[in-house]
Amino acid sequence: MKMRLHLIMGLILMLGTALQAQKDKCGTMLYDQYMLSQYPQLAAIRKQARVETRENPKIPSFHKLSSAVITIPVVVHVVYNTPLQNISDAQIQSQITVLNNDYRKLNADTTLIPLPWRTIAADVGIEFCLAKKDPAGNDTNGITRTSTTVTQFNYDNQVKKTSTKGQDPWDPTKYLNLWVCNLGTSLYGFAQFPSDFSTSPSTDGVVINYTAFGTSGAAKAPSNKGRTATHEIAHW
Repeated sequence: MKMRLHLIMGLILMLGTALQAQKDKCGTMLYDQYMLSQYPQLAAIRKQARVETRENPKIPSFHKLSSAVITIPVVVHVVYNTPLQNISDAQIQSQITVLNNDYRKLNADTTLIPLPWRTIAADVGIEFCLAKKDPAGNDTNGITRTSTTVTQFNYDNQVKKTSTKGQDPWDPTKYLNLWVCNLGTSLYGFAQFPSDFSTSPSTDGVVINYTAFGTSGAAKAPSNKGRTATHEIAHW
């Protein structure tokens, strides 16, 4: 799954870049600097990944990729300090709906795509679904809920660890881990780049503010269109 996403990362980033409304409060570059401070070797790993992606003749061009639709199982880790932060199943499902519309180019607002990207915007053949089985093989609704004493998280990965009053991820080779928590008022969300997976698989995934997740419930304008997750997952 990660390899396929890496191959089409450039195309998907165009989708993420087009979502201008999310740009100002995207914390991915802040998170990126944090990761580089924790894992200095990432700079060389990313450089090599760029070289291989650009120069490897075995990597097909985007238009030659298989037409089969990839379905990514998602687990949403709701880490909450107040009842309002413990978002509903309906709010979570509204986010999954937006993701599927955006990545399949079924969204109704494609006319708002900036002109330079309009001719290359595409159905990228990726869909998302809440996981049906947990890592132990038990039935699940794809949602975990964790009460925490932490009033606000940031981009230091604490929300991704039970030991720091967050929630440990499910196997990142089998699931997209989405953490939903309180990130305050200045941050909508952030994501880990795919090139960081080999160095830090336990932090792989995306973190979204509970007020910027989905289109209903606790989601607040102007971040109540579900596009924060679309944007951040594009980075991922």
